[in-house]
Amino acid sequence: MISIFLAAGDILNWAKLELGGTATAFSPRPYAEELLLCQRFFERQDNILIKVPPALTSFDQTFPYRTQKRCSASMQVYSPSGTAGKVGLFLQQRLG
Repeated sequence: MISIFLAAGDILNWAKLELGGTATAFSPRPYAEELLLCQRFFERQDNILIKVPPALTSFDQTFPYRTQKRCSASMQVYSPSGTAGKVGLFLQQRLG
């Protein structure tokens, strides 16, 4: 168990936990590396538009991930209004 007590107004920045009695200097990861490590657990893609011929009633689509996931991934789709499990339908009209 670890207990950290801060006085009112104190801020704890750049903390790391180490085993043993010797502390080593903290060296933060580069932003791009940290982002890729976070994306192993979560990734969001917005405003994906897919052209589907009108005669089709179903289709398959591949969505490439930005980085390899830590475990088997799952996906949730949302409508433009934010309803889970619904896909928005956009009709394209030809302009004369």
